[in-house]
Amino acid sequence: MEINSKVYPNTKGNLIDRTLYQICADCEIVFEEKQDDDTIDILKVQFYTQDNPLFFYAKEYIPSIVSSRCAKDVDVSIIRLDKETKCIIYKAIDLKRNLITNARSNELLDNIDITHRTLSHLVAQWNDSYTYAKLFQIVYHFYDLQFIPYVVTRNYSKNELEQLINTYKKHQEEDIPIRGILAKKKTNKRS
Repeated sequence: MEINSKVYPNTKGNLIDRTLYQICADCEIVFEEKQDDDTIDILKVQFYTQDNPLFFYAKEYIPSIVSSRCAKDVDVSIIRLDKETKCIIYKAIDLKRNLITNARSNELLDNIDITHRTLSHLVAQWNDSYTYAKLFQIVYHFYDLQFIPYVVTRNYSKNELEQLINTYKKHQEEDIPIRGILAKKKTNKRS
């Protein structure tokens, strides 16, 4: 049994979204994504097939048996199947212009809300991609699945993320609601 795929044409040109391509020869695939500020992010993926694994590539992949109405996808899926070790390595890669919002013009609470929505969406994308990876494991009867989620971003600052987390914790301790985030305050009271 196999998952439906097309042989990668190994020519420069547009690939069809949500189409799974089997990589049969060494090649480089360039993924470009236009961001909302009209800039373009570029991700280059190099495939080496000398060890004879099966490689697959897809952009915005959702298996055809899954309705795209409520499913999430990542920008790039890279799948490596090793028939000798019965191992699948599934890399789910998403490009985000900003992972953390810390715009000077926005209120800090707005930045927390926007960052929370971005991270929640990213985790939902990875969760659905994990389901697609399990599909490969079932169809190919492989024992081992290594699911590796990635995010590629231009703007990441550990300090800014820590600042947003500390602000969120402070507001949670003081029981101040943050728009878009529902959280219960921990209590030690017994009823």
